[in-house]
Parts: sequence; structure tokens; C-alpha cells
Amino acid sequence: MRFFSFILFLLYVRFISGGLDAQFSTRISLVTSAIIMIALAFNLLTKLTFSSKLAPIFFGISTMGIASFFSFLLNDIQNYGSASTTISSLILYFLLLNYFFTISITHDIMEKLFLFSKLILVFGFIFCMIQIGTDKVFIERAGSGIKRVYGLTAHPVTFAMQTVIFIVLSEVLRIKLRKPVSILYIITIALAFISIYLTYARTAWLMLAIVMMVYVYFSAKPLVKPFIFIGVLFGLTISILVSNRFDDLASLSTFLTYTAFDTTQYDYRFVQSSMAWRIVNWVLHFRIALDSPFFGFGPGQSTFVSIFGLEMHNAFLETFIELGIFGVIGLLSLIFGVTKLLYGRAELEDNPRVANALTKSVFAGILLSMCFSVGFLDQTGGVMACLILLAVFSRRSLYTSGQ
Repeated sequence: MRFFSFILFLLYVRFISGGLDAQFSTRISLVTSAIIMIALAFNLLTKLTFSSKLAPIFFGISTMGIASFFSFLLNDIQNYGSASTTISSLILYFLLLNYFFTISITHDIMEKLFLFSKLILVFGFIFCMIQIGTDKVFIERAGSGIKRVYGLTAHPVTFAMQTVIFIVLSEVLRIKLRKPVSILYIITIALAFISIYLTYARTAWLMLAIVMMVYVYFSAKPLVKPFIFIGVLFGLTISILVSNRFDDLASLSTFLTYTAFDTTQYDYRFVQSSMAWRIVNWVLHFRIALDSPFFGFGPGQSTFVSIFGLEMHNAFLETFIELGIFGVIGLLSLIFGVTKLLYGRAELEDNPRVANALTKSVFAGILLSMCFSVGFLDQTGGVMACLILLAVFSRRSLYTSGQ
């Protein structure tokens, strides 16, 4: 229990310091992640305990790690910091996941994690308000002038996705602990919703919409479901119209009509939406990835390979460019392992229906975002929150004391 308290303390520091790093250009979260990794490594060496349930996930992470190592050796790395961060993050994920799956998540531990998840949501909102108050916000690059908050991370999308995951983690823990919905809890979730809206991150908005739809469907009474469902759709529609964040998609049909995808030449007059740019980006960089299909161009190097100097906005293409086909195999194995865990018989039988559905919905949202928006595995905080959610979701979390 002492070691868990130590790790939890470090997790507090890791997430909260993300906001400080973004505000003051410090490296506290990076150093804290390294300390967590070292502590978990020592703990593993002293106990040498592994969870067999995680074999496909471990295979995926290990394959990506080995692919990263050889890709690092065989390429002329342009940024060693990004390369080392990619490799060390994979090690951290392996150690953190194994730790949470090899301890008995008791009632006391779940209580501490519940408080942790709520406080992270509150601190995220506080940092959003600080960023607005000091005008240290993220300015939309496309010239729209939209000011976006980024809370506890360096980017609005990263923070918004992380916040959605923590909302789900909080609710799953509340359900499993059989706690009533208090006014304070409602306020905490409401603040998190405001934080997500202020990021203007469409990816996270869609993730949250998926989670909300699933939550309504599995928790409401049959007669009430249609009305709440319509309410959620109405609220989402109003948010979209007020924010104007999806207006640029109107030009997508024109782009698809006049663009030939069998050529490297594009009429950029038709690339007037982020989705159109993504399609151009994917086509161009898939061809570039084929120049080094086996070991890629190096871990963490996709933005330096990109002709736009940006991420691939697709986890599979990003992995292919960085680590080659072996990295993609590792990523697919990781996704298969998570899916197998989510749909395992023990998990289906031992989890409350709503908690089960919520956990699956957030992972579905993450997979969707990996296809159209982010690499995600480079979002250290978001991945760590997901790993904790997986552990809480697992059957081991039901071995509670004092019940």
C-alpha cells in the first residue's frame, strides 16, 4: 500500500505539473514520468510478477519497442529527444499496465483513484481559467483567431481527450463504489465539460458525444431514453452551431469531386477544410512511408519527415512512417489485446452494465480518433489514464475489502 501511495503521489505531480510545464516551459512532468518508470522498474525486478491476461498487449508494446530500437539504429535521426521519448514512453506503459494488473485493487485503492480522477478534472479546469485570464491560450493556426485552452497539457486536443478519459474513469469508479451522485460530483463533471468545450477540440467533442449517448442508453429508464437522447443530440447540435467548428467541412464535397488521388499534384484551392488537408496528408505520406517500409524513418520522427512539419493525424500511418511494418503489427496486437480484455467473459460478467458500456465507448472513441486525428500513444497522460481505467475495469478490481 505504501508503494501504491508513492506511485499515486507521483501521478498527481505528473498530471498537475503538465499545466505548469505548458505555462512556464518547465520539464517537471517529463522528469516525474521518468521517476515513475524507474520506481516501477525496481518494483518489477524485486517481484518479477507478470499478468498473463495482458500477453497480446505486452507482445504489441514489445514489438513496437523492438521496432523502435532497430529503427533508431538504422536511420539518421533528426531529433534524438523525440526518439528517446517514444521509446521510454513504451517502457513506461508496459511497467504501469503490469503494475496495476498485478496488484489487488482494493476498495481503499479505488477510493483513492476516485478522488484522484476528480481532482485532476478540477485542476484541469483551474488551469484553463488561468490560461484565459493571462491570455496564454492556443491560437488557431488556420487564421480563424479562435482561442483554445490546453489545461494540463501542451495542446488542446491532448488535454480534451485526457479529460474525457478522466470523466469516464470517475464515473466507472463511482458506479463500482456504489456512491450516490452528489452536488459536488455534478459540479466537478460540469467543470470538466466546460474545459472540453473551451478547447474547441472536435475530436474530443465527438468522443464525449459517443460516451454520452452510450451512458444515456444504458442508464436511463426505457420511457425516458428517447427524450434524453434527443436532448443530448440537441445540445451537441447547438454546441456545433455556436462554435462554428464544423463549418469548413461544407467544402469537402468539392474537394473530393475535383481531386485526383493517383497524382502527387493537388489544387490547394480546394483544400479548404481540415478533413481535406488530412486526406492530402495521408496520401502523400503513405507514398513516402513506402520508401522505408520495414523500419520506417525513426521513432518520434514523423513530424520531421512530414512535408508540412505536422503529425500524420492517423496513428497507423504515423507508426508506419516511424517504425515500419513491424511497428504497425505491434500496434495492431496492442489494439487486439485491449479489445480482448474489454470483451472477456469475466469482465462482461463482473462489471456493472453501465460501467462496462462506458469503458468500451471511450476506447471506441479513442480508436476512432486514432484513425482520423491523433497518434494517441504520444499522449503520455491520456495513455496512463487509459491504463488505469483498464485496470479498474478488469475483474481484479472487484476484489474489494470491507464489503
